[in-house]
Amino acid sequence: MKIQFKKDRKFMSIRNALVAGAFSMLLTLVVACGGYSSKTQPPVTAAAQFAYVANAFDSSISSYLLDTNTGNLQGTNVVSSGGLTPFSVVADPSAHFLFVANFHSASVAAFRIDATLGTLTSVGAPVASGVGPRALAITPNGNFLYSANENGGTVSAFAVNPTTGVLTPIGTAIAAGLNPFSVVVDPLGRFVYVASRGDDTVSAFKINAQTGALTAIGIPVAVTSGPSFVTVHPSGKFAYVVGSASSTTVFSIDQATGTLFHVNDVPSGVSAVAMAVETTGKFAYIANFNDSSISVFSINQTTGDLTLIDTTATGSTPTSVNVDPTGHFLYSANFGSNNVSIFRIDATTGRLIAVASPVAAGVNPVSVFTTGKVQ
Repeated sequence: MKIQFKKDRKFMSIRNALVAGAFSMLLTLVVACGGYSSKTQPPVTAAAQFAYVANAFDSSISSYLLDTNTGNLQGTNVVSSGGLTPFSVVADPSAHFLFVANFHSASVAAFRIDATLGTLTSVGAPVASGVGPRALAITPNGNFLYSANENGGTVSAFAVNPTTGVLTPIGTAIAAGLNPFSVVVDPLGRFVYVASRGDDTVSAFKINAQTGALTAIGIPVAVTSGPSFVTVHPSGKFAYVVGSASSTTVFSIDQATGTLFHVNDVPSGVSAVAMAVETTGKFAYIANFNDSSISVFSINQTTGDLTLIDTTATGSTPTSVNVDPTGHFLYSANFGSNNVSIFRIDATTGRLIAVASPVAAGVNPVSVFTTGKVQ
């Protein structure tokens, strides 16, 4: 199945930089309401919550206020991403700063988050990363940020100034497989995992708690299906590697060493590109680019294995999915329809219920991230 794109020069430049095998651009470019039923979660009280979307084609970041009772998004502002072709956005756990990976600028930009509206203000000049930064991950304490650099075959580490948000490189970028597409930090901030599409591997690293420097854990682990995304279960016991050839690999994690052990390969949707696990760790969601859907899985709490329970339509060609901090809502960034779909998560079944019309984003949204602390 082929994905067709308009052939203007700028767009083709983005596509050519991102195409990697079976997919065209999107795999390389990789996230009001009705009443509450007895099966849905009740309203919660939360600090101000925000959502951010990286729009690849127009190099912008869209900011939104997130209503914690309905899940709806209200746009607040749109700013330049601080570079060309943003592929990933992530905020620190305290929601003070937002970081953006700009693929074609080979840099990471930092922004201060307004505590009331969530609007963004640039924090100094962008900092150089490796070549082609595709994905970002931050430690749970907010001290260290990591960038998976697709064209450089490396992962870069940065120290985050807790007062200003300014990034300081930690040493030099280190090897992390061929064409790294995704990076994640485990929930306890001990380990980093990088999925690389070019050689079908996952690399594991131990984090130095004082410096943030990375040390490789053994050799990269082979996976199938062209890995495009990696995430870790909230318990820290399991890792999931989403394959673009429509399967997801489940690993258990050695809690002492961070070593990965294969559990199972699970069929997922057509051209799977991203995954999110909701906050209780009972359910997982995988975005399927080519058939514009989200696969819903239950998670075995003993083994981490996945069981398909539902498939839900979303906007055109989703590239990113994200569960908000309350665990009540899921957001899908839809590359082809230039919007964000909003779903309520059924607390009992894990199924997704559309709660509002999709909200407009910029041109070709490729990453969505929500932030805020539940009180």
